[in-house]
Amino acid sequence: MQGQTSSNVNAQFTDLKSYQISKVQKFTKARDWQALEEYALKNLEKNIVFYYYAADSALMLGKGQEAIDRFTEFLENGGRSYWHFGVKAAVITVPYYYEFGNDQVVVDLVRNSLLEKYFDEGNVITKSAVATALLNYASSLTLIDQPEIAEALLILRKVKRHQALHGDLPQGLLDMINQQISNIESQIIAIGRSKAEQL
Repeated sequence: MQGQTSSNVNAQFTDLKSYQISKVQKFTKARDWQALEEYALKNLEKNIVFYYYAADSALMLGKGQEAIDRFTEFLENGGRSYWHFGVKAAVITVPYYYEFGNDQVVVDLVRNSLLEKYFDEGNVITKSAVATALLNYASSLTLIDQPEIAEALLILRKVKRHQALHGDLPQGLLDMINQQISNIESQIIAIGRSKAEQL
């Protein structure tokens, strides 16, 4: 995440008490991830934001699986409503679960999140990272027990329109998005033909 100390990121935890904010900022500024992790873990019951800090500090300490588990818990317990924090948690957890084929988990974590809105309006987390999470989400929508193929296509077409306007995604990622759009369109055509044959 770029510019972690910017005021637009810090504004997210106004629901913390001032002394808690001071502690978090002190540890973050000193890059004392161990102290931040310990402080966050002691305060998990006080505010959901501490799950984010417990996850983020674990990530900085190289504890990948613990970071994933904590980011997941953060998202599942209200973290999706946080602008930068919720999106950062999503862009870290979604590719992980997608890689392991946990498509329903991907869908559950992203649905009703701010990921799509952030892709259009956010300015701290890279567009590439957000677009990758959206690609994974769209792909997972086609693979769950009750596929949502039209929704998946809509998401990817929005990403492609954004790219046409701003051109800020790497070519390799854009190629994957275009390939998935083609795959989904082929699925829709096949479904249409199958229904037509049944008439």
